[in-house]
Amino acid sequence: MPNRKRKHLRRLRRQRKPRLSSAVIARLALEQHGAALRARFSQIAAISDAAVPGTGAAQHVLAIYLHHSDCARIPYALPVRLPGGGLTAIATELVPGVGAGTVHICQQDEICCSTDNPGSVGCVVRDAYGEHKVATAGHVFSSGSLRSYNGELAPTETHPALVNGQAIGNWFFQLIDWKTDLALGDIDNYIPGETLLTFPGHYTVSDADVGRTRVRVVSGRWSPPVRDAWILDHNTAWEVAYRDGTATRNNIIVIGSAPNRADATTVSRGGDSGGCVYEPVSGRLVGLILGGNNRFTWVLPIGEVLQRFNYELA
Repeated sequence: MPNRKRKHLRRLRRQRKPRLSSAVIARLALEQHGAALRARFSQIAAISDAAVPGTGAAQHVLAIYLHHSDCARIPYALPVRLPGGGLTAIATELVPGVGAGTVHICQQDEICCSTDNPGSVGCVVRDAYGEHKVATAGHVFSSGSLRSYNGELAPTETHPALVNGQAIGNWFFQLIDWKTDLALGDIDNYIPGETLLTFPGHYTVSDADVGRTRVRVVSGRWSPPVRDAWILDHNTAWEVAYRDGTATRNNIIVIGSAPNRADATTVSRGGDSGGCVYEPVSGRLVGLILGGNNRFTWVLPIGEVLQRFNYELA
């Protein structure tokens, strides 16, 4: 075979073999190394196949969130086996000092089931009959417990929903599972001192938002109650401490005070559970506050669970 033809065939083979994106390589790295890294390094709080902030999803790393500042022996790059037997490498990004993460319940007022275990008012949803309801975190109903009531409450399980100490109606729905933490209450009376937020739809977070998209946070006692934050990661899994135990929660969106993970700090605290986070340009809801740690605030989207139980944003 002439040399020119052999070169042409090699060139065609290279063209036919698609190059894997950095997002796919990061996902492979998480699958291949995530469990082993957790088993070897007890200081790891979470591992994510994360977009590099500000790159518009063009670059990815394996982000390793650490409880404290001990980064010793954690590799700064890892090999990645590719489909078909090839080998590449991916950089790790070490994010120290996140501390222990908890739900952000307990403050002096806002929405609650009992006056000593409050969270924040989230947003308004409506049912199939067009009636408006108020949404917040599920653990606000359960007083910080990870207990789930699996959706619609039995008559014996309902309690008055209190806002600033005044009953506005009854809780009628609560669900906590591996990616959901939601409670809904009736709005039978005017809510004193509250402007309930409504949204035209849900904002779907992607890698392109990381370090680029600014969001607005609205919740309880944080001063100011309305403030800006940045999307820093999404589709992450963390161990979340409730009052009666710890459980893994998935599908968590990570936000913080700066457009990069290295400099960010949390934008929520005790009492902010259930507060809303939205993208101000579109006006669409990102999700409700679950909790957080020393460095970041955790947000759970609610679109899927609302649709499953035949509710929608109002």
